[in-house]
Amino acid sequence: KTGGLITPGNILSVLGLALFTKGLYDYSNGKYSKGTVEISVARVVDLIDGVVADKTGTKSLTGAAVDAGVDMVEAFASLPVLLKTRTLDPLSTGVTGVQRGIHTVSTLVGKARKR
Repeated sequence: KTGGLITPGNILSVLGLALFTKGLYDYSNGKYSKGTVEISVARVVDLIDGVVADKTGTKSLTGAAVDAGVDMVEAFASLPVLLKTRTLDPLSTGVTGVQRGIHTVSTLVGKARKR
């Protein structure tokens, strides 16, 4: 028994994260079109993982946590790439990072209070 960790939706989340990471790597190395396509496909996978979990009857709090965790990792991992490639200027990158950090902390505090 996997305790709800190995499910179709979670497998999609992890595969999407892998593709997103590959897209960031390609984008950061000047393969902008290829990286953009990979990142875009990964984001679509992120949109459908919850639907797959729902349709397969495997929707769970664990799956929601995996999905949210993947979203946070992707958001933070993007920042150095956007800065390196000058897609965002340092100020915008910093502001975005602070906003994501506040959102992450707020989410964690909110979830902790509900327990």
